[in-house]
Amino acid sequence: MDAHPEPEARPQNGEGRQESESWLISSFDRRWLRRAATAMLALLVLSAAVHTLLTVYFGLRLRATLAELRARGEPLEIRQACAASPVPPQENAAPLYAAAYALIKAPKAYEHPPGTEKWDVAAAHKALEQDSDALRLVLAAARRHRCQFDIKWEDGYTAKLEPLYQMRDLARLVAAAAVVAAEDKQTEEAWGRVTTGFRMGKHVGMEPPLISQVISYAVDGITVGAMKMVLAKSPASRQVHEALSTALSGHDLNAAHIRAFQTDRALGLDLFHRLVRQPGWLDTTAWERGSLKRMLVSSYLGRPFQYTDELVYLGIMDSFTRSAARPFRPEDSQQDEQTFASRVRYCPLSWMVLPSLARVKMERDKTVANRSLLQTAVALEVYRTEKGAYPETLALLRQEFPNVTSEDVFSGKELLYRLEREGFLLYSLGPDCRDDGGRPLDQREYPPRGDLVWIPHGKEETFKARAAQAGPKKSAR
Repeated sequence: MDAHPEPEARPQNGEGRQESESWLISSFDRRWLRRAATAMLALLVLSAAVHTLLTVYFGLRLRATLAELRARGEPLEIRQACAASPVPPQENAAPLYAAAYALIKAPKAYEHPPGTEKWDVAAAHKALEQDSDALRLVLAAARRHRCQFDIKWEDGYTAKLEPLYQMRDLARLVAAAAVVAAEDKQTEEAWGRVTTGFRMGKHVGMEPPLISQVISYAVDGITVGAMKMVLAKSPASRQVHEALSTALSGHDLNAAHIRAFQTDRALGLDLFHRLVRQPGWLDTTAWERGSLKRMLVSSYLGRPFQYTDELVYLGIMDSFTRSAARPFRPEDSQQDEQTFASRVRYCPLSWMVLPSLARVKMERDKTVANRSLLQTAVALEVYRTEKGAYPETLALLRQEFPNVTSEDVFSGKELLYRLEREGFLLYSLGPDCRDDGGRPLDQREYPPRGDLVWIPHGKEETFKARAAQAGPKKSAR
């Protein structure tokens, strides 16, 4: 055996070159990894700095905006916006309304208000026999001057609003009772129940938020429909006109509308602030759990977006609160809608919270105009009963009824009136603020075109057919 070990084989030139290249590549990759990691770290630091700056900037702007609103004395918290002294139970109409609703045995009979196609007078007769106790409680409630519903407004957007929604059903009950009394020739009871309906609308409007005003307008509309049917069957008197005027007085729709905007702003701010204090609170909303939108507005990363969203919300609400004091005009509505659409595009909470503000103002002014129409129309009927004919102008009517309200909110002038072969034509210009010759509103458009016309019960088709061919004519003021 050979005592000397064999020398190790030397690597070939190709293998050494491959190891050298592998080492160079690994060294190159490590350098780039370190550079990439450094760049990522720098980007994260820069992002954190930008996020902090944006959070501080928009936070300071938001704080300054809220301070300005407080300095103006406007309520920014729910407890301020909804502050009201408690009403003693013996003076409060709300418990009686709640008890009346609980006693209704035939609710389906009041699903449709009188005057609509699906309303059944025979079914209403039968149902009212079962619901006489409920009606008695509603009439007693409406005679009370104060009403405060059992709603916990401090719960914000999760507050239970059933007591307000129930008032629409009770209004249909009272409207049906008024028409049935007129059918039975019980004139005094019929008109008494009509005035009850208007007092119910006033009670609903005593609650501070915007939803209560919307429901108040709905109650008014239900009552006006019933009143037209009663007027067709039971002639009105001066006492009836005075009772209607009294029932409608003391409910300043404009003041209530402005207060409602301020209350809704406080409710919206409560929603924003809950996101800071209770991020998980959004789980109770309609948003999907874990969605990107929810993460952006409720997490710390989304804080600048939340502050921006809240600033946009405050700006829009401030603009519309100032606009609420003015009558509805089509040009204002278009501008408001454009402002709303452009500013809330990237503000999900504002988009969710803000109502259709311009449309609510239009409904308010339609209610104001309808009240002027009904007071004037009843006065015209009383005038005809006493004089044997309708007056030539509204100026003559005011000589007999100096307190009649006949101003048209959509024109700032008097309602349009002229004698016709079948009676008279009385109308407001309506939301389009144009004289369309008495053509009834077309609700398929916004703002709806046409005039807000007083159409007596039973003459709907006649008025529509005649008004469809009518052009603007000179009307007697």
